[in-house]
Amino acid sequence: TVSALSQHQPLHPTRDRQGLRCGRRFGLHAAEQGSHVQNDSMDEDSTTLMFRNLPRRYSSRDLLQEVDAAVGVGAADFSLVPWEGSTRNMGYGFINFVCPQIARTAYQTMSGKPWRFDSGDRPIKMLSAHIQGLVPNLCQSELMLQTDGCELVCPLVIFGGREVPFEDALS
Repeated sequence: TVSALSQHQPLHPTRDRQGLRCGRRFGLHAAEQGSHVQNDSMDEDSTTLMFRNLPRRYSSRDLLQEVDAAVGVGAADFSLVPWEGSTRNMGYGFINFVCPQIARTAYQTMSGKPWRFDSGDRPIKMLSAHIQGLVPNLCQSELMLQTDGCELVCPLVIFGGREVPFEDALS
C-alpha cells in the first residue's frame, strides 16, 4: 500500500529537509530559495500544481515534457492528466514538484505563457492543487484507478530519474 512508501527513504534522497539541495540542483539562487512569492493562484509551500487549458490531446507524459522543457528534467516526480473516454483529456492535469521552490519557479516560468509543444492560443493557467505531495497524490490516484482502470488516467511516477510503474510506486 501507499503507506509503505512513506515509511521508506524519501523518493529524492539528494534533497535535504529544507529543499536547499533541491533548489541548488535546479538553479535557484539563495535569495530565491528563502523568498516567499505571494500570488493569488499558488500557495507558497505548494508542491503540486494544477495546470489548466491543457491541450486536449496531451497525456501525462506530454505534460511532464512541457515541465521538463521549462524547468529542467527531474523537477517533478508525479504527473497526472485525467481523460474523458479515449479521445481527449479533461483539459487539466497535475504535476507534483520535488520541492516548493521548483514549483514556484515553474509557476513563474510557465503561467500565462503558451504551451511549447502545441500551436493553440490558450495560455497555461496554473494554481495550487487541493491535494499536495507525492504520497497523497498516489493515494488519490489509487482510489481513482479502482473505478476507472489504468489505461489513460494512470499517472507517471518518477523515482531516481526513471519512470516507475504506478503499481510499483504503490508497493
